[in-house]
Formats: sequence, structure tokens, C-alpha cells
Amino acid sequence: AVVLTLGAGLLLRSFLSVLAIDPGFRADNLLTLQIALPNSYQTADQRRALYSALFSRLDALPGVLSSGGTTRLPLGSTNVTTKVGVEGRDLPPGEWPEVEFRRAVHDYFKAMGIPVLRGREFNAADGPAAPPVIVINQTMARQLFANEDPVGRRVQIGTPSAGTPNPWSTIVGVIGDVRHSGLEAPPSPEMYIPGLQGPPSNPFIVIRTAAD
Repeated sequence: AVVLTLGAGLLLRSFLSVLAIDPGFRADNLLTLQIALPNSYQTADQRRALYSALFSRLDALPGVLSSGGTTRLPLGSTNVTTKVGVEGRDLPPGEWPEVEFRRAVHDYFKAMGIPVLRGREFNAADGPAAPPVIVINQTMARQLFANEDPVGRRVQIGTPSAGTPNPWSTIVGVIGDVRHSGLEAPPSPEMYIPGLQGPPSNPFIVIRTAAD
């Protein structure tokens, strides 16, 4: 009985310790769902128009504070990675660092309660005709840029194919770390591209409300 009591106490203490870990986002009053677009939305322009109407209607609903979308939710979906080459660093593509890759649609960071630590989040000016931009997390900023300010620096996303260099993307903001793989797993370096420059086909929708 003593051994069982001690074991239960240790388990409870470990459980409380995990609950005390900051996941990097606010889960209270947050509704999430996933949508799959019908085949009629084949082009990026069609998807952009749909999301513009969708989030305008969601934001106008009584009790909704903000809404947005992404390709992968924290603690609830698989992670996808890509390689990035930093401008000014002479590394072959095979040695480029690997980071997690996501898209942020509309007011995703605001709806999730993910803080912007430096620079800015995406806005309506980051459209398909604008220069490519990205937002990175604090871990990626620390691992790739150490004590340097990453805002304004440029990276290439994805290993070049057939020797053709990919376009440069400018870092416009740094957000707080989010634990995607688990509460006990350390945050990985990650980057986001704006939904207007890469509208997804099957996004997760997040809706922040004023009540349960």
C-alpha cells in the first residue's frame, strides 16, 4: 500500500508538472475544425476569395473575437519540415538547416494567442503580388541567428531543384515558441508563410470566442 501510494503521488506530481508547461498558445474558448475544399476550388485565387469571405463572416458572428487558419494544429497533427538557406552563409543545400513548415491564414496568431515578440505578423499587404515573407519562431531565430536580429534577413525555402535557386523570402516577424509535438518535447525551429501567398486546400480553422 505504501509503494502504491508513493507511486501515485509521483505520478500526480509529474502530471501537475506537465500541466504547468506553457504550450505557447491559449486553449481556452478556442474552437478548432478542419475543412476540405470541394474540387471546384482548384486555383489559388479561388481559395483566396473563399477564405476572404469565410473569415469576414466568422469575425462578424456574435461572440467571435478573432479567427484564422493553418495547415497543422499544435498537439493534434503531423509535422512537415523543409530546408532553409540563409542569405550570406555559404553552405551547400545539403547542409541547410531543417525547420518545421506551416501556413498562417488571416488572424491565426491572434486567434491562437501566440505572441509576436519582434517585428510584425502577416497582413493584407502580404498578397500574391508582394515579395515573399515569412514569420519564424523564437527557437528558429535563436538557432539560425544567435544574437542577431532576424527581422529583415532573407532565406531560401526548400532545396533548389536542378540548380535553380528558389526566391528569397524576408523574415518580417518572430513569434513565441509553440509546442507542437507534445508538452514535454522542446519546441522545434519553425516558420510560417502567409495564407495569401500560399492558400491551403484543407486548412484547420481556429475561432477565438468571448465565452465557452
